[in-house]
Amino acid sequence: MGYRNISLATRISTTLVGLLLIAAISNAVAIASAYRIEAFQETLVIENLSSVRAAEGLESALLEQRGYVSSYVLDRGRGDGLERLARKTVDFWLEKARETARTDTERELLDRLKVVQNAYAGRRERRSRRMCVDRFDESHDRAPLLARPSVKKLTEVSSL
Repeated sequence: MGYRNISLATRISTTLVGLLLIAAISNAVAIASAYRIEAFQETLVIENLSSVRAAEGLESALLEQRGYVSSYVLDRGRGDGLERLARKTVDFWLEKARETARTDTERELLDRLKVVQNAYAGRRERRSRRMCVDRFDESHDRAPLLARPSVKKLTEVSSL
């Protein structure tokens, strides 16, 4: 029966202190949660930002490569289109994208893109060698007949 002996002012004060205590604990939990969420978001941005940058770089390099191919085709094989294509920007950005890939699906996609890029680079290299041989043939049309077998050997080696 001690509850009835406590004055109304004491009861109200005790209730207010309890409410203030609950409010202080709630604020502390909210502040701690905000810091944890901020740290999580910062980590997320840092990790994903590099991934997004690698994807943008890869996209730009592929578009640049496509532009060089178009330029090469429109110039009918003249110019430095093949030499510009030989730049390693696509390989660089493929490697960066591979480093930042987070899922197996992303890695598989990048692996397939790497296979296609390697096949493309091989064809480009063969075409470049063939062009060098063709230019050599054109510039040496008046060469003695004895020199022709060495040009054929060069052509055979470059087609490998």
